[in-house]
Amino acid sequence: MKKKPKKKKKKPEKPRWIPPPRTPPEPYDFPPDEKKLCDILKEEKIPPTKRYAKKPKQL
Repeated sequence: MKKKPKKKKKKPEKPRWIPPPRTPPEPYDFPPDEKKLCDILKEEKIPPTKRYAKKPKQL
């Protein structure tokens, strides 16, 4: 005599947690862009030889 396969009880699915929708971040003001050193020196019309001169060595 053959045994009948047992029927397994299906477990009810657990409720899954769904995170609440995110609120968009508040926009914030960026500080104004500072001029680069090379742009400042160009506006002051300093020649490139002085603009990119090496630092004087301390003796």
